[in-house]
Amino acid sequence: PLLMGGFSVRVDRLEAMEQYVIDHGSVSLENIAQEFNISTNTVRRDILELLSRNNIKKVYGGVAVNTPLSPLPYITRTNDHMKSKDAIGRLAATFVEDQDTIYLDSGSTTPNIVKYLKDRKNITVITNNLMVMAECALYQNITLITLGGVYDSQMASFMGSIPLEALSRFSIRTVFLSATGVSICAGLTNSTYMEAEMKRAISKAGERCILVANEEKFGRAAAVKFYSFNDLYAIVTDRPPAQTYLETIEKFGIQLLCPDESD
Repeated sequence: PLLMGGFSVRVDRLEAMEQYVIDHGSVSLENIAQEFNISTNTVRRDILELLSRNNIKKVYGGVAVNTPLSPLPYITRTNDHMKSKDAIGRLAATFVEDQDTIYLDSGSTTPNIVKYLKDRKNITVITNNLMVMAECALYQNITLITLGGVYDSQMASFMGSIPLEALSRFSIRTVFLSATGVSICAGLTNSTYMEAEMKRAISKAGERCILVANEEKFGRAAAVKFYSFNDLYAIVTDRPPAQTYLETIEKFGIQLLCPDESD
């Protein structure tokens, strides 16, 4: 932990504390007290100061980065970071073996996995993502299972009670998850409640969960948490995240895959 006794003035501690919250996305008051070796009363006074800067907001039990994360239209997200998403898809596909049953989550990154499965034998893909469905239809080696539900055009995915009920019928080896925000304390988060409920149910249905997300998603927290960062089996991203994430990834034995610089 970073001990703050060496700082001579309160403003230095506030700057470090603000950066700590930004790096982690969201933190509890207890974590802040431990990290900076200060009392709970001092934390509360410091937090009041940080709230006035508008970069930090109060949440239940702690504080979080005040960055409203609203879902962008699907077509906008699809066209963003296309090269990075393709590289993520290629690396994520290395976790899939012949005869596997996998789940490809909603989001604009997961469809990029499908084309890199063309050399696998007898792959079963379960999904609620319309773009994944369209991509899977191009390959004869993939058995496609869709869950039904109500179509959400902004997410390009199917939602509702029907797919939630259908999930219990399947045995899934690997779930590939996307997220609006990723932080150590808040975990994997999403902007909309129904989509987060889908992701939460999906994550429970699989033997292992792999996050596929651009590095810019790290250090951000959306409204609804659906999965713990520490419980991830692996992370596939376009660039290594900040040092605090690397330390947590190593501590919990999470695999991390990033493209080589030559890519």
